[in-house]
Amino acid sequence: MFSDKSKFPIYLGFAAVLGLMLLIVAIGIGRMSANDGRMEQVVNQSNVKTGLIVRMYATVWARSVILLRLLSIEESFERDVESGRLFDEASRLNEAGSTLGAMPLDGREHQDVDLLIALNQRLLPMQTEVVDLIYANRLAQARQLMIQNVIPTQDEVRSHLNTMLDYQQQSARRALLEAKNQFAKTVIDFAVVTAVAIILGIGIAAIVARRVDRADEAKFAETALQSIGDGVITTNAGGKVRFMNGTAEVLSGWRLAQASGRHLSEVLNLVDESSTEPAEDPVARAIGLGRTLRLPSQLALTNSSGNRISVDLSVSPIWNVEERVVGAVLAFRDVGEERRLRDQLSYQASHDALTGLINRLEFERRLKGVLAEADFENGEHTVLYFDLDQFKVVNDTCGHVAGDSLLRQLSELLQHRLRANDRLARLGGDEFAVLLEHCPLSRGTEIAHDLLETIRSYRFLWEEKAFSVGASIGVVGISGRNDGLGAVLRRADEACYAAKDAGRNRIHVYSEADNDLAERQGEMQWVARISGALRENRFVLYFQTIAPLEANGPEQQESVSGEILLRMLETDGSLIPPGAFLPAAERFHLVGAIDRWVVSNTFAWLQAHQAELPEIDKISINLSGHSLGDDETLDFVTEQFRRYAIDPTHICFEITETAAIANLRNATQFIASLKELGCLFALDDFGSGLSSFGYLKNLPVDFLKIDGLFVKDILDDPIDEAMVRSINDIGRVMGKRTIAEFVENEEVVEKLRDIGVDYGQGYGIAMPKPLDSLREAASEARAVG
Repeated sequence: MFSDKSKFPIYLGFAAVLGLMLLIVAIGIGRMSANDGRMEQVVNQSNVKTGLIVRMYATVWARSVILLRLLSIEESFERDVESGRLFDEASRLNEAGSTLGAMPLDGREHQDVDLLIALNQRLLPMQTEVVDLIYANRLAQARQLMIQNVIPTQDEVRSHLNTMLDYQQQSARRALLEAKNQFAKTVIDFAVVTAVAIILGIGIAAIVARRVDRADEAKFAETALQSIGDGVITTNAGGKVRFMNGTAEVLSGWRLAQASGRHLSEVLNLVDESSTEPAEDPVARAIGLGRTLRLPSQLALTNSSGNRISVDLSVSPIWNVEERVVGAVLAFRDVGEERRLRDQLSYQASHDALTGLINRLEFERRLKGVLAEADFENGEHTVLYFDLDQFKVVNDTCGHVAGDSLLRQLSELLQHRLRANDRLARLGGDEFAVLLEHCPLSRGTEIAHDLLETIRSYRFLWEEKAFSVGASIGVVGISGRNDGLGAVLRRADEACYAAKDAGRNRIHVYSEADNDLAERQGEMQWVARISGALRENRFVLYFQTIAPLEANGPEQQESVSGEILLRMLETDGSLIPPGAFLPAAERFHLVGAIDRWVVSNTFAWLQAHQAELPEIDKISINLSGHSLGDDETLDFVTEQFRRYAIDPTHICFEITETAAIANLRNATQFIASLKELGCLFALDDFGSGLSSFGYLKNLPVDFLKIDGLFVKDILDDPIDEAMVRSINDIGRVMGKRTIAEFVENEEVVEKLRDIGVDYGQGYGIAMPKPLDSLREAASEARAVG
């Protein structure tokens, strides 16, 4: 500890003052011990606090890396192992925080600890939510949460921990300076009593104490720095290396013995990762600014082996007790894997996984930028919004693998037809959009026609089958002041649907004076009214009898059958017929919810009155094409049978011919599943489709409801009569019973009897009535029986 040259004056000084020191030795040692105790306590507490903060920093970083790894792990066992590590790190973080909070703290430290606890209380639940989303296989939401919330909060926690480390360093310096000042005051007090001898003795004791403290502090600091995962290098004020921990040696490729005394630029070859230009000397810059400095994130280190490593680096000046800068400390870590995972996460969050196109979120972000530019610079741009026609046929015929292949091929084909700065996006399913920047509406319309022709000409081949698809494209121009993102997307959607309504496989350019779009906007107003009626239970069930047409037949006398009809009750008490609101419900995908309401409320009514309705034969309930295509509808209907204990043999579900053809595979599976329970099925509006008889053999229905358009003029139109006869004859050959709709009078009834139609429904047989009238009909049938 001491050199031979320093020993002689120490011995001589102690010999000279030995006699005088005997009188005050007890007092002197006591006061020195007390002062040393305070100094040791300050140093120890500062060292412990610093170690705890360093441990929390390493733990926060470890949880960040584990979360990023979890997003790319598919194997469940490995995912569980990483999750366990994640929560182990959380325990270590809480343990370190609790230990720090239990130590003696000043006001500033209390505020720092409280803020750290608050940050961790924000961070830990978000990290737990990411883990839950990963286990729920909702990776897109997990990635979005990481980018928007978790990563910024983690950076905020690490920044706050760096601030706490700076404060500890400053606090330790202040406490040490205060202790030294107190010690100096003691020296002055002793000088009055012991004169030169006491001053000499205290001076010698101060030298001994200072060297011991410095040796202990250096040993503690070295041990702490060797234990953390970041690379740490300390330099003198001139930037020459004084110390490197093990991690720094591994990352740089330099041993401490080799690097000691060399300038930092020789040991750490830092470059800008994007430009490969040498980075600015971090030590000189931090010392010049006099504060902690975090270098830009795109930084790379070329080690002694020539390997380039992406690093994150911060540097802080080191002050001595006289507040003079004596060096700097650098902390850096390998962030190559983190950057790769972050780049991958960012790409996945903004691109469609199937086609590689930008997704809805990224498309809307770019469209917002274009709208802002158009408002500011009066630029002209165009948006195309389209979905594919006949895409569902490929999915239903060949499966989703074929549908995915079609989307990938068509996306690549369309990309080649666009300009370099145009952006094609897949919004979901078979919906796409194109952002044509700096493109006037006239040119955008030409591009839309070109894309439509490209889609029309494309032939998709799958397992020796060829398919053609089309598209309905809405075109919207952007220029000058706009109403915002929502308005532009709404107009594009309206134009797309106008193209569909006009016959599909065409384009429609949005115009404020467009009558078709005005009609669609009127329909959109129904959305709120229908949603309100569903929410407030403002629908009313009606019933219309379906009667056998055989005069005085046994079915007519002994039972009652009919169809459930629907009315919507307005807030003013008026009733709205289905023709007014069902088209809008169909278009805006509310009809499925209406179907479920009808099924549930019909079953509930039948259960409540089943003792009064022994004569009920068949109750017909309509199901929309949307319900046929919804995988959850079958489960819902099955559950309603269990819930209300309704006999399935009394229930007949009616599906339209066009809906059945559009969802042929789903319709067939749906019908087969419910027929196993005993339900019957009727094909409604039969004859309206172009391929009715061809599809009929593939649909296991029990009844054919002849389209009323053929029935209402059957007395005057021989073609309508021939159609009814054909349908009835085909039905008999295939073992299906027929029901004629729109039976308006007795003359039509007689004609239908002559043809041989089994049942009739219409105003000529019975008017629609509230469902409670079914009890009256059952009573009448019981009286006749």
